[in-house]
Amino acid sequence: MPTYLSSALAHRRRAEQLLAVNPHSRAAALHLRLAALIPDTEEDRRADEYRQALQARAGRDAADDYLGNLGRNLAETREFKHRPGEDAAPDLRHILVMRHGETPMNDPDPSKDRIRGWLDVELTAEGKREALDLAESLSDGDEMPDVLVCSDLTRCVQTAEIVSQATGIPIVWVTAGFRPWNVGRFVGMVTESVVPLLTGHYLEMMPEEPIPGGESFCSFHDRCLAAVAQALVRFQGTIGIVAHSRNERLLESWKAAGYPADGSVDSEVFGEKGESPGECAQFDIPVDRLMAAVAEGR
Repeated sequence: MPTYLSSALAHRRRAEQLLAVNPHSRAAALHLRLAALIPDTEEDRRADEYRQALQARAGRDAADDYLGNLGRNLAETREFKHRPGEDAAPDLRHILVMRHGETPMNDPDPSKDRIRGWLDVELTAEGKREALDLAESLSDGDEMPDVLVCSDLTRCVQTAEIVSQATGIPIVWVTAGFRPWNVGRFVGMVTESVVPLLTGHYLEMMPEEPIPGGESFCSFHDRCLAAVAQALVRFQGTIGIVAHSRNERLLESWKAAGYPADGSVDSEVFGEKGESPGECAQFDIPVDRLMAAVAEGR
């Protein structure tokens, strides 16, 4: 497993060194994927220009040997705080996945609950109360996120804003990466009639087949895990992710499968009912396996 480096420039440089030795290097491909997750800084750009000028005169450096563990280097190089418990391995990052509050399309009765997908609906009054309850539970509990990131859909932004205002936890990133599975033509349909089709056909049998008007399971899977990876790279400490039911189910089903490095999931767990609106799930993410799953793709 390639060593985690502290900047996009460093990953690109390492990839160039590897490719100079082996044009088909898989490690180089992973470094390029990691570089894409980290935003360039002005210092990176200036250093890159200077390095290219030097290379024009002196040629490329020889490739370095790779030693060490990606998770260990995340802790040592970036000095990430880690607080899931004393018995946790050092290559784990603790995250909280918080589901947005209730919307007009949510219902505790699965025969009445309707698929929301990418439809941009707002919280109900009850959904706002659930977000406040979530904030109180975070304040009263042992786990308080250092930062919040969230889906860019209104129901998640509203939930994150209520939690942030009540707790003082800053919202540092709003992104479409944490949107739920885009299930296209199934939006608005009754959840209990759609989920078996989603898991049975579009996950288990044809994971690369896009749903009409939407995206494939593989597309959703890769987008969501890449967003988690980018959040872990960009922000220190415990991260709270305000997202959707399918995001929580994806991480729970990956966990149930044992966090495999190829990103495969337990389809039965994915299809189960997850956290209710305004509730929170906790995960200890093995960073090296997450980065490998992002690089591998589905």
